Amino acid sequence: MHDGLKQGHEEKYYQTIDQRFLGDESFVEKVAERTEAKLVEIKGKKVGFARLLQAICALHHVESKVLLQAGRQRQWVAVRAQLVYLAREWCGLTAKELAARLHRDASMISRLFGWYQGHLDKQTEEKLAGVLNK
Repeated sequence: MHDGLKQGHEEKYYQTIDQRFLGDESFVEKVAERTEAKLVEIKGKKVGFARLLQAICALHHVESKVLLQAGRQRQWVAVRAQLVYLAREWCGLTAKELAARLHRDASMISRLFGWYQGHLDKQTEEKLAGVLNK
């Protein structure tokens, strides 16, 4: 550990997979092999952010600028949280990347992600997946 301090900050150590493990895919696979439940699923990039944004906007009848612009419109918080969650899961974007795209602080992106994680809307996600798989 002491030797690693000389290497400085390395972004790869801050990437999370399945929101439970910190490390690269090979490390996560090794940990998954040791767990009883084996609930760990490696998620790769499946869809581009622009396509995801377009699909979410069409499904929720909202213009993309409403979700991307700075502001505190409470009526769009749940939709924005879904966008954040799915962009992390389906597009592989980091909180920092999403913060820049949505004109918000990375901590707010994490809060939106956490909120949606507790309020998953699987029915809407299935509709989105259907649209994106066409």
